[in-house]
Amino acid sequence: MVCSCRYFATCSLLVLMCNRIAAADEPTLSNVIYGTVGDIELKLDFYEPTERRPQRPLVIWIHGGAWRSGSKSDVPIVRLREQGFAIASVDYRLSPVAKFPAQIHDIKTAVRYLRANSEGLRVDANKFVLAGSSAGGHLAVLAAVSDGVPEFTGTFGASENVPSSVQATVSFYGASNLQTILAQSTPFGINMRVPALELLLGGLPEQQPKLAGLASPVEHIDARDPPLWLFHGDQDPQMPINQSHELVGAYKKAGLPVQLEVVYGEKHGGTKFFANERLRRLGGELLGSLMAGRQAIQSTQAPNGPPSNLSEQLEGRKAKTYQLSQADFNSLPNIEAFRSHPTDQFIVPWEAYRTGHPYLGTSAVKPHTGGHLYFNVPDMNLDPAQPEMYPPIYAFADGIVTRVDEAFRLRPVYFPSIGTMRANVRYGIDITFARSGNRPVSFHYSIEPMVDPGDLDFYRRFLLVVPGQQVRKGDTIARMYLPPNRTDVENSHIHFNLICERQFQSPSIFGPSVVEKFAALWDPQRLREDWPIPPCMGWRLERMEDPFERP
Repeated sequence: MVCSCRYFATCSLLVLMCNRIAAADEPTLSNVIYGTVGDIELKLDFYEPTERRPQRPLVIWIHGGAWRSGSKSDVPIVRLREQGFAIASVDYRLSPVAKFPAQIHDIKTAVRYLRANSEGLRVDANKFVLAGSSAGGHLAVLAAVSDGVPEFTGTFGASENVPSSVQATVSFYGASNLQTILAQSTPFGINMRVPALELLLGGLPEQQPKLAGLASPVEHIDARDPPLWLFHGDQDPQMPINQSHELVGAYKKAGLPVQLEVVYGEKHGGTKFFANERLRRLGGELLGSLMAGRQAIQSTQAPNGPPSNLSEQLEGRKAKTYQLSQADFNSLPNIEAFRSHPTDQFIVPWEAYRTGHPYLGTSAVKPHTGGHLYFNVPDMNLDPAQPEMYPPIYAFADGIVTRVDEAFRLRPVYFPSIGTMRANVRYGIDITFARSGNRPVSFHYSIEPMVDPGDLDFYRRFLLVVPGQQVRKGDTIARMYLPPNRTDVENSHIHFNLICERQFQSPSIFGPSVVEKFAALWDPQRLREDWPIPPCMGWRLERMEDPFERP
């Protein structure tokens, strides 16, 4: 293979990007030539993120098409731009033009090109993600786990000494083992795969065993490989789901972080795989992994059974936190801005809200350091393996996630309705959104299903953000887990308040329209006193409990 890379100078890239105003889902730079092979120009499209971040991670997207068709114009993950990701969508030589391993040579060339030009593209060269769907998922994982494999090195011209390693990889319904794929396939799948494999390998895997092994990601996995996310439909007739299971097994054997999300009822591809919430959850997990380095990720499958003693496991488990930089702090508005311009965004959909009460200050008959909102009983059975079925929890304003609690045991609570004590293992999020003098102010979501799920990782799938992530008003940051038992649902709630320098404060940052709707369903018994509705989310506050220091 003879391949040479064409470089844009850093200043030229910046000029091109500044002069190009892209439509919402249009690339910022189109048809960038990242290399040539003979008279074939290898091209990519580059998409600037819509959410600005100081260090912009890059997702390198590899399209599908059975290795023989498809185009870089197909970018179903483009919404990741809203979470601060830049995206480069790559064309590569298809199998009618060049046999394997030409496709991997091209993808590694693209990675090297992008890393060599990271300054001009304003992306972080140490936060690269390879992702793809179908054949593109297979190629993305193979390129990610084959760092240093001599057959994949190729001749890469000016970028030859630039690393082609990546820090994470994602496969949507891709292959992992070309040596077993036909044995696992349905008759329909065999009809699809046989001609595709013959084009890719120059024969069937049994006729090209060495090449089939070389093209199988499971054959290359070792302890150096990056974290892996997999998505696969359990009804896929084209790509056997066992291909993803094989990858999970190989990753676990090597002690590597891996996550498989089975998309129930789905076949091969489709919009459900790239639904906004699934991409938001994936983006949040990728950001967390990229910021933390090689950080373990967990399966989103339903728990197999409760451990023997959750309270012992919880002991010593720390929340995940993010320390604000000075630039972060300086970007926060003064809390007084919420006095004159309160938020009109409540933290759950109104149709999910059943009743509640405001923050009950120390002068109230029965003080309580937070507002509560309780949920309507759902009119359908909910599946914990599908968090998107549960009520969304919204960011009330723009801010930065500074704390995430995956599981925290509160003291047991006595419920007269069932005549017993109940465990309360909660999860939660803090969003820092303002400053008061030289102190940050955070909004605290304590999400309390009022049950013990029996698994430390059970609530992880309901958390959609990670520490350090910037959120916008109205973003879905979590899902409210509602237990299957009706009585438990009626007790499930969110406790919410502000925190400023360890002082709990009333969440008095909501506008009149929100307060009126919230107050319309208050339980009068919870107010304990025959007073009119307060003009905010606080009730009988002392000075230190008021974020605006009302007397």
